[in-house]
Amino acid sequence: MITLTIKLTYDSTTMNGSLILANKFFRYLIAIVKNGVGTITGLNLDYKIESDKVLIDKNDPEAIAKRICKYMQIPFEAIQGDSRKREIVEVRQIAHYISHKRKDKSHKSLQDIAYAIGGKDHATVLHSVKTVNNLMETDKAYKQMINKIENIV
Repeated sequence: MITLTIKLTYDSTTMNGSLILANKFFRYLIAIVKNGVGTITGLNLDYKIESDKVLIDKNDPEAIAKRICKYMQIPFEAIQGDSRKREIVEVRQIAHYISHKRKDKSHKSLQDIAYAIGGKDHATVLHSVKTVNNLMETDKAYKQMINKIENIV
């Protein structure tokens, strides 16, 4: 039996971050119980959300994609779709590339990255990484742009 009490305190500016944190926390607890890593007999968690910046993992593929979209002035919803417009595909590929580079820090699989950025599959991420690497090798301006985006994101 698991007894879990969580009290979320938030205001309108941090509500989204609260939901992200709560979701990640519940997934973590479920994984612990399913994998038999430990048992939970009781847990009381009482905390206050101070800032979304604390809650959003900078290596999370979706967070990376959203920051790239904001920088490139493309709506996040656009890269979530099936659009093959060059400007949309490019942003999606850059998000895949940077998320792939940071996957050791985020502990996300290729499938997790693909799902978070457009609901694609792992092969799409690998293709994106290959495409961005090839462009970086042949186009100096493109490489500078990618490096700038990586520093910003």
